[in-house]
Amino acid sequence: MKRVIAIGYDLGMVESICLRVDEVWAGLKFTHPKPGKVYRNSYGTLPQQRSEEYEEAESPEQGQ
Repeated sequence: MKRVIAIGYDLGMVESICLRVDEVWAGLKFTHPKPGKVYRNSYGTLPQQRSEEYEEAESPEQGQ
């Protein structure tokens, strides 16, 4: 399940519903992320959030 969520995030989608059918089967619903919302998930990061985090890390600190 963790790998499926990571693949969804890599493709720019976020999971909105996880439904367990039984001990073996579960279903996930993926949706498009809402513009401007930050999604935090330990299994994946949206591509646009990765680039924003990279830009923040590379930019010089203000006031120094």
